Amino acid sequence: MRRGRVKRQAKGSALACSQGIVLGHVQKLSSYGVLVPERHLDIGQGQHEIARFSLAIQQASAVLQHEYEHIREYPDVAMVLKTHLMLIADQDFQQAVISRIRDELINAEWALQKQIRKLCRTFEAFDDVYLREKGRDIEQVGSRIMRCISGSESGEEVLIESGTILLTDDISPSEVIRLWRMGLAGLLSRQGGSNSHAIIVARGIGLPMLAGVNDVFDLAEEGDAFVLDAEASSWTLCPSASTYSLYAKKCEALAIEQLGLGEFAGRESKSADGYHLPLMVNLEFNDEVDRARSLGAEGIGLFRTEFLLMQSEKPLSESEQFNCYSGVVRGMQGKPVTFRLLDMGGDKISPSMDGVGDLRCGDNPAMGKRGVRLLLDRLDLLSVQLRALVRAAAHGPVYILIPMVTQCEEVTLIRNLVRRCSDELGLESPKVGTMIEVPAAVMIADELAKVSDFFSIGTNDLIQYTLAADRSDEEVSATYTADHPAILKMIQLTVAAAKQAGIPVSICGELAANPLWTETFLRLDMDSLSMSASQLLLVRRQLSLVSHQSV
Repeated sequence: MRRGRVKRQAKGSALACSQGIVLGHVQKLSSYGVLVPERHLDIGQGQHEIARFSLAIQQASAVLQHEYEHIREYPDVAMVLKTHLMLIADQDFQQAVISRIRDELINAEWALQKQIRKLCRTFEAFDDVYLREKGRDIEQVGSRIMRCISGSESGEEVLIESGTILLTDDISPSEVIRLWRMGLAGLLSRQGGSNSHAIIVARGIGLPMLAGVNDVFDLAEEGDAFVLDAEASSWTLCPSASTYSLYAKKCEALAIEQLGLGEFAGRESKSADGYHLPLMVNLEFNDEVDRARSLGAEGIGLFRTEFLLMQSEKPLSESEQFNCYSGVVRGMQGKPVTFRLLDMGGDKISPSMDGVGDLRCGDNPAMGKRGVRLLLDRLDLLSVQLRALVRAAAHGPVYILIPMVTQCEEVTLIRNLVRRCSDELGLESPKVGTMIEVPAAVMIADELAKVSDFFSIGTNDLIQYTLAADRSDEEVSATYTADHPAILKMIQLTVAAAKQAGIPVSICGELAANPLWTETFLRLDMDSLSMSASQLLLVRRQLSLVSHQSV
């Protein structure tokens, strides 16, 4: 447990978004867009941190001065930058940060963050609008200095200390990915329904996460000891010694349970009466393929290609996409891979969007221009991706999945484009399927089946649109539920249409990962289930306990 001031233990409940227990410490994602490391210093280390802060002041001032010289002819903008220059040069401000480093024995980033927050709270308390606006200037100056200290201006990443549990208002899927790769242990979010894209990503990579943790924001400070219990949808701030010991034992029990599930990694996905139901995984990254294969996944039922774009600062070329897709296909060693075409929009925004044009999400992103609607409007993006996928199909079985379909014409247009790309490349066309995730698609499933090679039911959005409950909004998380009888009826209608047309049908939404639904899907004669890799062994074990034929 980290060093810090003694505080009384506090407990609360929240929405569990993934599984796991983390014993660690709290860190807040700063408004500067960088993760601020908090370190207590040893005696004698303060001078080095003071030097780092002083250098950052010089760098930030130089950049600001350069910008100021270039916009002096625009008085309004120049006045803002002049104000920022004055704030950075303020000796009282600089000395306050230096004093924190020296007296509290903390690193430069943490000292700067504390001082900026103190100043901002002071200005927020004023009734005068002008003075409150000065608080924003201080925050912007702090952001500029922080980026210079952290090195984020040069693209360097801050190493995350072991056991760090991040506390944030909200977070994007791409940010979840970036922080996980940096070593984040757990995540606490004020916002987010149980099936927002960020939460789905956290669940898929096995990152323990709770959402709706409003109380923690008021109680926690950086460095406070914390227990994130996603198994019981609860949290404990500043746990007592006995509480900490209890959770340490729970972690040991979970580890033993995972060892027990490990025996299912090499087993076939069969029911108790020997019926084979292939279990596949949903992936976002190439580096997850080895894990999928080690778990015994029988393919990739959903590869979310949009996450490649979200990780890039510029549009990906055909060659770059081909290298990624073909790497995934080869990595699965002959097992099928279903690539979903780019499904940008909503909470899935790419930093490279500015480079590929104006892809605004509208006032209601979930209902806006996304999925196939966006793709058909941006044929330049679509054709590049299709050519890359057709080329990747030469290395193994590839299936192309079209998102957000509501009309047969959309499927026909995509199929024609795939055929054209295949003809141009002199290669065989991959099979093209429809993602059933909109009630309109369910109601015309018999017609869609005639123009589709397969169906994949995306239960996350299907539940959202059927029940008119935003899956990213914790306020309606109780309404967003697969237990509503309409959801099963939607799935049954889709399966019936697929069976009538003689095409495969699978589930690729989070519902596939719910063991309580395994028997239902088995009895519906699903052709496969695709889920987060972290849930595959659990579902395989459940499958072994139920029968395909009712007794």
